[in-house]
Amino acid sequence: MERVLVTGVQGFVGANLVGHLLVKEGVSEIVGIYRTERRHSPLKMLVLKDQVTLVRGDIRDHEFVKEVLAEHRIDTVFHLAAQAIVGVAMDDPVSTFDINVMGTLTLLEACRHYGKIEAFYYQSTDKIYGEGKNVREWDPMCPVEPYGLSKMCADCIARMYYSVYKLPVVVARDCNIFGPGDIHRRIIPNTIRKALRGESPIIFKNYPGVRQYIYIDDAVRAAILLVDRIEETKGKAYNVGTNDVLSQEDVVWIILNHFPGVKPKYVEKERGVREIEEQSMDWSQIREELGWEPKTSFTEGIKKTVDWWKRISEVYPEIVFL
Repeated sequence: MERVLVTGVQGFVGANLVGHLLVKEGVSEIVGIYRTERRHSPLKMLVLKDQVTLVRGDIRDHEFVKEVLAEHRIDTVFHLAAQAIVGVAMDDPVSTFDINVMGTLTLLEACRHYGKIEAFYYQSTDKIYGEGKNVREWDPMCPVEPYGLSKMCADCIARMYYSVYKLPVVVARDCNIFGPGDIHRRIIPNTIRKALRGESPIIFKNYPGVRQYIYIDDAVRAAILLVDRIEETKGKAYNVGTNDVLSQEDVVWIILNHFPGVKPKYVEKERGVREIEEQSMDWSQIREELGWEPKTSFTEGIKKTVDWWKRISEVYPEIVFL
């Protein structure tokens, strides 16, 4: 791994991946593709923007991607770009499928024609499985909403590019990633925002919302390991998880331990589009085959995340109100 392309470089996971790659020996250049400039880019807030070669364009543009690969002599691709917000996908499934499925397909095809890719990493998700406890990599994929289904399609396409075209692809199916840099409207950032404003975060009384969580550093370590061991991992999919399986009530209360005096508000959740009530993955394959294990517990990760929010909100106070 010497010359690396990261799609989704301005995002939460992409920015943190860049931070880890910068300290990895042998990486001579990191190129990041981005489509639109983001005022509150995690890449900027993590003070990494000036250390990456940024190229503006669309991964759905085949000729553009081929030019980037050739010009920068890319040997490794980390494909993280996606429309990753479940609620947005609910409202706009057409755009979500276009970005998540056609974007992935176009990128893979450009890599196939370029012909010099030594490793291609695709970031999938536990949402492809739908409802279920301790699911394994070979269990049925039964997504219940547009985002999960779009990621399932791209997951299958990515692995097909190894089985048919021998492109060295590895797929990681991560559980819910959290940590510094995540400013999206998800349970952990939303709860921290409300607490910083002195408001009461919401807990739904009639919705368990049980999820599996992984701290960003552990997720990024897994991604780099899967690429470093590509001769063993190519063509495979790996669940990347932890033993931290928590309800939404557990998550809110653990965060509020860092905000004395702030109490949650219990409300009834409106019944609308179906959502996953409980989900977790068995991640023994990556542990047994590659020796990977998470290093940061949920409580430790939350402390680091809250500390980051408190620091960054002094520099960018407006992010508390996003």
